[in-house]
Amino acid sequence: MMIRLLLAVLVFWSSQAAIAAKNEPFFWEVFQQQSAVMMLIDPDSGRIINANSAAQRFYGYSLTEMLQMRIQDINALSSQQVTDEMNLAAQQNRDYFIFRHRTKENGIRTVEVNSSPYTFSDRTLLLSIVTDISVTRDMQDSLWHYQDRLEGVVDEQAGQIKSYSQQIVILLSIAVAMLMVAVAILSWSRATHKKNAQLLSNEQQRLAEIIQGTNVGTWQWDLMQDNLSCDQRWADICGLSREQCQHTTRSQWFELIHPDDASDVQRQLEAVLKKQKDYLVVEYRILRSDGSPSWVISRGKVVEWSDEDKPMRMAGHLEDINARKESERQMHHLAQFDILTDLPNRNLFLDRCKLALSFAKRKESTIAIVCIGLSNFRLVNDIYGHDAGDEILKDVAPRLTSCVRDVDTVARIGGDKFVLLLTGISQQEPLTRIIDDVRHRISKPYLLSTGQYASITCNIGIAQYPSDGSTPEALLSRSEEALLKAKQDPLGSAVFYACGLS
Repeated sequence: MMIRLLLAVLVFWSSQAAIAAKNEPFFWEVFQQQSAVMMLIDPDSGRIINANSAAQRFYGYSLTEMLQMRIQDINALSSQQVTDEMNLAAQQNRDYFIFRHRTKENGIRTVEVNSSPYTFSDRTLLLSIVTDISVTRDMQDSLWHYQDRLEGVVDEQAGQIKSYSQQIVILLSIAVAMLMVAVAILSWSRATHKKNAQLLSNEQQRLAEIIQGTNVGTWQWDLMQDNLSCDQRWADICGLSREQCQHTTRSQWFELIHPDDASDVQRQLEAVLKKQKDYLVVEYRILRSDGSPSWVISRGKVVEWSDEDKPMRMAGHLEDINARKESERQMHHLAQFDILTDLPNRNLFLDRCKLALSFAKRKESTIAIVCIGLSNFRLVNDIYGHDAGDEILKDVAPRLTSCVRDVDTVARIGGDKFVLLLTGISQQEPLTRIIDDVRHRISKPYLLSTGQYASITCNIGIAQYPSDGSTPEALLSRSEEALLKAKQDPLGSAVFYACGLS
């Protein structure tokens, strides 16, 4: 169920033309092997661009069929209903939508949808992660239905018992001769009460089985007594024993919440208690008894209000969403970091460059973009094989990182192309020293897994702010132009960009 959604909520790696082609199959393998339903959608036309195996199984269509469809063909809601749901999600501060999707067999499923825009092959698409919540929705409806039904049964039986007791007193006061009749009535009343008690027990067991089937923990909060009670599953999720979480107060509950998330939970809870929101839906981390954080999503609502319109009782459930959060983290990492070297990719590099430029403009400081191309790398691939080439690329990453400060950035933006973002370089001498250090470290021999040694050199192109450009794209482009000039030297050289170089 959610991120907020079934978190698991969501994130996808956008392939870039500059990333080596051999990394793309690994990406698609990750995409296809995810158990979550995922689709790539054109945001303008709604056409489905791609869908993973989980999506094909869920909707019942083949990939060929889905590529001929638009998301509007699957969504059973009208355009107005879709708009209303999006507005409601914004009002409730939700990062997911709840839609009704139609399968190939005309089955209707209630789903939570997380969508995020990503640039994929110079094209902006929507990555949608779809989670089936039909069973959970049905179970929630059943929960409230059976609760109301049980309360009605209890009230009805209490009234009957009171009525029967009054009848017995009246009959006994009329005459001793009616004693046997009164006894018979009393016996019948007890039998009826026993039967109804059994029915009540059966309903309670059925309700417990329904809750168990959803694999969530339930909780109920008596606001008048400040007493939070929960079931065994709730205790398991929090890493507690059942005894530890009985008669829990609000402050004790918040002690379980990660300090960084407590304020958000408090804010959303207060919004429900003040009738600013109908439902509590909040994702946060709890600290288990061993100190480890665990992601959960808590849903609930106020089920009883006083005559003064004050909240008296609140109920809901807690769900473990660690698996979805980990999947989101992995997809987010794939979208921003190079798979082979684990360095920032072009997108993340440009984002950091943009932030550095904003700071440099305010402080009137300088920035240097150092573009590094490996010489003889193709020859190494031809002689030792592509696996050896990958080993060298992975070894280059820590060598470059050791040349710069922690505040600087080292990124891989192409097959054998790396780039440095150096901030606060006010004089030429420190920059020259870094460049010399890079050339020295890159030229050291590389020990391959085969036991052989390989050697490469590098060419370097440098562009600086503010003299060579004022945008990340312009500075990167001019450093690449300078690199092309440097590659004309077969022994390897470093070239600073100059106006008119291109």
